[in-house]
Order: sequence, then C-alpha cells, then structure tokens
Amino acid sequence: MKEVVEGQAAFAIVGNVGTATSAVAAPYCAEKDCVFFGALSGADVLRKTPPDRHVFNFRASLAAEAAAAVRYLVDVRRLTARRIAVFAQDDDFGRSGQRGAIRQLGEYGVAEADVLKLTYPRNTADVRDALAKLKERAADVDAVVMVATYKPAATFVRKTKDARLDLFYTTVSADSNGLAEELVLSGEGYTDRVLLTQVVPVPTAGATTLIRYRKELERRAPGEKPGSTSLEAWIGAQIFLQALERAGRELDTAKLVAALEGIRDWDLGIGGRISFGPGDHQGSDMVFGWLLQPDGTYRQVDLE
Repeated sequence: MKEVVEGQAAFAIVGNVGTATSAVAAPYCAEKDCVFFGALSGADVLRKTPPDRHVFNFRASLAAEAAAAVRYLVDVRRLTARRIAVFAQDDDFGRSGQRGAIRQLGEYGVAEADVLKLTYPRNTADVRDALAKLKERAADVDAVVMVATYKPAATFVRKTKDARLDLFYTTVSADSNGLAEELVLSGEGYTDRVLLTQVVPVPTAGATTLIRYRKELERRAPGEKPGSTSLEAWIGAQIFLQALERAGRELDTAKLVAALEGIRDWDLGIGGRISFGPGDHQGSDMVFGWLLQPDGTYRQVDLE
C-alpha cells in the first residue's frame, strides 16, 4: 500500500482482496486521502454508519448474504429455523457473516444461545473441531450456513458427507470455480444440496452485460473460466470507470468522491441498480442464489 500510494502517487485503490487486508488498508487510505473502492470483502469493518468518506463498496455485505441464506432455507426450502447451524471462519470475516445469520434466525424466534456455532481457524482448512461438534448434535441439524473461503467450505462439505450427515449447505460468496472443482473431484454426490450466495448473477446467463464480460474475459485471459471472482471485479471496474467519466479530466480525490456519490439508480444490466450517496457508500445490496450442479456448473435460483 505504501509503495502504491506514496511511491506511485495513486489516489484510489480498486478491488483489494480480503477482509484482513482491508481492515489495515482502508484506514491507511483515509489517512492518505485515497479512495478505497470495491474491495472483495463483505465485512462490517468497511460498512460504518455514517460511511467513511474514502470507502465505497459495490458488493452486498456478508451479513446480508448470510441472512439471505437463512431466509432461503426457511422460506423456500421450508426447513425449521432452529435446526440451522452456522459454520464460520474465526476472524472478522467469519464473524461478520455469522452475525447476519444469527440476526436473521432471531427474526424466526431462535435465540442466539440456541444456535449451534461452529468455527475453524483462519488460513486453514482444519475443520476437525467443527465436525466433531456437529456430529454430537447431528440429530438436531438439517442445514449449515457457512461463512468460509472455498477450501475449508469444500473440506467441511466433503467430511460431513463422508460422515453420512444429511444436510443442506449454503456458503457466502466463495470462489465459485474453486468450490465447484473441489467438490466435483471429490466424487459423485458431493455437489448435492450446495448453494452459494453471491453478489453477482451467474456469469453464464444471457444478459447483455454478462455477454460483454465473457467476451472481455476471453480476450484478456484466453481459456479462463467465467466465475464469481472475475465477474465481481469486472463489474466493480465498470462502476469505477463510470465515476471517472463523471469526474472529468482534472482528477483529484474530492472530485472522485463526489462523482461516486452522484451515481444514483444506475442500471448496469445485472438485475438491479447501483446507487451511492453522501450518506450511503453501499452501491448494491443484491444477493443471488447459485445452486451447484453435478457437473460443476451453477443454476441461478430465487432466494425469496
């Protein structure tokens, strides 16, 4: 960050990956009067009320994703709310999503003390403790809302299926290609009843914007499979380019902030509109449901 902002005089950082990095980078950007835009993180630390002047988010929060997953399980799949467990990474990333799931379960009358909470250590796929705890309560659980990166999520799904636990799984916006590959390679049946909440639509759909994305991906990264991570980054870039066009040629931080705050109800063609404002730096609250298929592709489903 110091090299880019101080050494190269950047006045905006676009697409920072990860919650732990964002927790350090966003305050540094604010100190240096640098815009921090479109981080690939849904953590609460980037979503203060009122918003930090320099921080703008495109994606829905982890809390919103996890809450949408709970609503899907209860309202669409017709599962009993008190039989839903939460499996989360033991850090700010995991706790942000866990809070959203627990709040939504509370809306269905489930007390926080009654929610089975499972965790695993950050930067690992060590799910042994979570698996042992789940086995002890297996008779009480029908579904698990996961707030995990794709490798521990895949490991958890694989090991619980190996243990013959009959569960429905949701996970927040993990690397869709990575998760699919892990579970397809695990063998027949490992992709069953696995749903991802995502902040972008399924990239293989026929919308004009998604066709543009796939063409650009093929042109710039031949052979790269369309997926959630590259699509999210591409959409974020389209929003940022729109702000640059509105800001004009004489760019500085103040003009860029004003241009971003001036984007209202902009239809990018992804199923909802993008809006910012002086008191709202959350451009989108859209959450999409991706149901994993046996061949590793995804089918978009309604979450409500």
